[in-house]
Amino acid sequence: MNYKKALIINLGGIGDLVISTAFFRNFKNSFPECHVTALTSTRGVEVLKGLHYIDEIIAYDLHDVNFKDLIFSPQKFFKSIKLLLKLRKGSYDISVNLLPLASFQSAIKMAAVFFILGTKIRAGRDTEGLGWFYQIKVKESLLFDMYDVELQRRLLEKIGGIFTDNSLDLPVPLEDELYIENQLLKNGIKSDRPLIVVNPCSNWPSKRWPVENFIETIKGLKSKTDASFIVTGSASEIPLAEMIKKNVGGVSVMAGKTTLHQLAALLKKASLFITNDTGPMHLSIAIGTPVVAIFGPGHFKRFFPPDREGIIRKDFKCSPCIKRECDDMGCLKTITPDEVIEKALWLLSRK
Repeated sequence: MNYKKALIINLGGIGDLVISTAFFRNFKNSFPECHVTALTSTRGVEVLKGLHYIDEIIAYDLHDVNFKDLIFSPQKFFKSIKLLLKLRKGSYDISVNLLPLASFQSAIKMAAVFFILGTKIRAGRDTEGLGWFYQIKVKESLLFDMYDVELQRRLLEKIGGIFTDNSLDLPVPLEDELYIENQLLKNGIKSDRPLIVVNPCSNWPSKRWPVENFIETIKGLKSKTDASFIVTGSASEIPLAEMIKKNVGGVSVMAGKTTLHQLAALLKKASLFITNDTGPMHLSIAIGTPVVAIFGPGHFKRFFPPDREGIIRKDFKCSPCIKRECDDMGCLKTITPDEVIEKALWLLSRK
């Protein structure tokens, strides 16, 4: 198979984009003469920029477009259609959707996108039969019982490519590494001591391990190691990071002070990363930093590589699930600080 132009679609979050770097790289290696265009979310552009095997990146936030916009916000709806019609003129040989179809509505949206694009070959993930409009597809269930990289490998092979390397890419610019070195100096953090970065945040309330558990975990690790600690997060999560600093002491806060690549540069310096199931977890996996990943309801088989150690989770009848909020949260609340401390010390001992 010889593709001259390909449109690879991934409209997901940071973690989805980081995971998909393996697919993009192996696709380009399989079809080196092919012009590869990535259609991604606005937040996904930062993840993919600078990757030499992607020739063009276009931002498109499909989740912001609803059919009700046709009535209540026609300008927004037709702006979306205008972009897709522009892409149609690109005459792509193949379009590939790298994300699952989690609902009938998402399937209808993606089917409409492919119809407007008019691509010769349509490929993607056939989630519970919802990918009926794909010509090339790999079947999957809503249990998501395999790592996304493996599923995308199967998809590439069906397309006609060869998947030789499942590593993830996240290049860190030199200026971002220098920025982090300067921040570490400002915070009095010395390079001869272990550095533990802690991320107590998540956009999904159901994925947030209680903040008091993070506090007890840091206290326990401070009593057993000579490590320095940095708490990260977005600008909106600064109060949460400051709460930890207030209750522990001797902890630096860099929440709201890093871009995505600056956070990656920080993780390169870290001896260990302790985090909820969220975007930065995938950064640490790509960088190669040991990570204690605290999973609640998330699909751990889909998002955490099977060859990496450090995941902590509990089996509950109701998990995994895709609830953004939960009144019970037993899957997270039953994970104790002692378990996280034990896993952290074990990973530190292996460095």
